[in-house]
Amino acid sequence: GLYVCTVRYQRRGRMLHFTRSIKVSGICESKAALTAADAQVLTVKEDFGDLTMESVLVIEDFQSEDLKREFNCSVWNEQGFLTRRAQLKEDVSLPTVELGCGLGVTLVLMLLLFVVYHVFWLELLLLYRSWFGTDERHTDDKEFDVYISYARNSEEEQFVLSTLRSVLENVLGYSVCIFDRDSLPGGTITDETLSFVARSRRLLVIVSPNYACQGSQALLELKAGIDSMALGGHLKVILVQYKPVQRQSLVRELRRARVALALVRWQGDKSKELTSRFWKRLRVELPLRRISRDEERCNKEVALMRLSSQNSTNSQTGLISNTSKNPQKVFDYAA
Repeated sequence: GLYVCTVRYQRRGRMLHFTRSIKVSGICESKAALTAADAQVLTVKEDFGDLTMESVLVIEDFQSEDLKREFNCSVWNEQGFLTRRAQLKEDVSLPTVELGCGLGVTLVLMLLLFVVYHVFWLELLLLYRSWFGTDERHTDDKEFDVYISYARNSEEEQFVLSTLRSVLENVLGYSVCIFDRDSLPGGTITDETLSFVARSRRLLVIVSPNYACQGSQALLELKAGIDSMALGGHLKVILVQYKPVQRQSLVRELRRARVALALVRWQGDKSKELTSRFWKRLRVELPLRRISRDEERCNKEVALMRLSSQNSTNSQTGLISNTSKNPQKVFDYAA
């Protein structure tokens, strides 16, 4: 409403009147209106009885539109009266709960990914190779994917011929070179060995106690593979541990090779399944092969031809002349 303030006083015998009109109107109804009673009074400074006080107002009940308005902050005491204008600002605080939850979820996901990678790293690596890997047949002119070096006339010879060769050729589709099977009669062993190793992408060395003490050809194959790697001949040597061997009993070439080369361990019955860790680990080291149906059918025909040729050769040399006495043993050797 309209308020009238009148002052009367006497001057030089006359009564004077001084009047002012004030119109009062409401601006807004804000729940943020506070008084000094709501404040927390703190003593900031004391200087010989003169106290400097600070009132902290904690405003909680206000509307969002109050942040745009100005408020009058007034204080008074025996020494006078003071007013200042103030505008509310939002106190931006870090969302600790949200940050904590987000950090916790991130750590759990990282731990889960670490566990998954640690357990399934072979499967992930094989999957990555199948998607983004390059078939080495398109990048070089090598004839064989794998050349197998092993100790002849020993237990691992049966492992090479009946298990390793069969899976590599008939299941995985690799072209495998075995000297005793693929070499032509009448040639020089040293020259043909070096030629086979140079024409192969991988040299598979079957490490065993027999290989460690074997001389001549087996170590010649290993030395040729290591020299080819050192000279950048696009050949990679892979060690397959058929049986554990003490380091002291290894020849010098094998001791050096075990330090720098990949070692895949055969664990007997645990490694026989194609889904075992042995075959997955070996596939990671072998060249990537993408086989079409025509190539798969062709590989099977080649394998059958090699089997027939080997049986014929063995029969001519008298190796299977006594088939009636022990046919199963002879068939395992030919297979």
